[in-house]
Amino acid sequence: MHHTTLKTLMGVLIALLILALVWDAALFLQSAKDTPWNFTYNIMYSLLFFFGGVVGVWYVRTPQGKGTFGRALAFIGLGLIAWGLGLLVWAYYNFFSNVEIPYPSLADILFVFIYPGLGIGVWYLLKIYRPLITTRLIAESILIVLVAIAITVAINGENLKAFQAPYDPGDPETEGLSLMQKFFTFFYPLGDIAILSGALIILRVGGGKIQRGVLLLIAGMVLMTIADYLFTYRTIQETYWNGDIADAFYTLAAFMMSFGIITSIKDLTAHNTPSPTLSTPVVSPS
Repeated sequence: MHHTTLKTLMGVLIALLILALVWDAALFLQSAKDTPWNFTYNIMYSLLFFFGGVVGVWYVRTPQGKGTFGRALAFIGLGLIAWGLGLLVWAYYNFFSNVEIPYPSLADILFVFIYPGLGIGVWYLLKIYRPLITTRLIAESILIVLVAIAITVAINGENLKAFQAPYDPGDPETEGLSLMQKFFTFFYPLGDIAILSGALIILRVGGGKIQRGVLLLIAGMVLMTIADYLFTYRTIQETYWNGDIADAFYTLAAFMMSFGIITSIKDLTAHNTPSPTLSTPVVSPS
């Protein structure tokens, strides 16, 4: 993709972010929380997920994107596309369904695909920085994972309690969870642990040698985890609505990851290199 085209894509992405945040702020200020504008917001910010996702998948199909970094961007891109599709399904339920959105729904099935997408992408990124991995860094990484688990369990405590409660399929007010509900209730925080741990491990391992596009990807992954925590908390408190503060964080996360993908490709194209290796000039000075 031409350098000028990538700069244009960056400009369009920034414009979408500004529109989305202004929209979210307007929804926050209005008293009604179930208007068509609230439901349409899901469609609006799904574009931010699709934007980076499509570019990441496109890049791996180019000669320059055949390497490890190209595969990392492709899997991250697939995860973003899956989440964007989930938002569209969620909007469909809001607009056309006459019943409360089921849990789990087709949207949940699509949402969870972001976790393996980001997880595999993180794995490929770690392979790039493998020369920097030491025994001490491995020990620190284990600590990071344990801290991420502790934070996630604390945030999802109320949901996890439902695992022990009895489930009655004939009672819509039952406190327990069905088998599928238990799977998704467990998988969401597990995905958060993977995203948060992977992002922090890359940041710790790469140190000052991380390319700026990768830093944006890491920031997006951390914001995505924060958004998940906010969504879980607001849902437990029964205060979540479309266009909520959690959606603002999802919007920022989508922007950061999409902008990170485009920035990475732009820098690699400018320096004619297939990946942000430790010896190329696209890395930040240590």
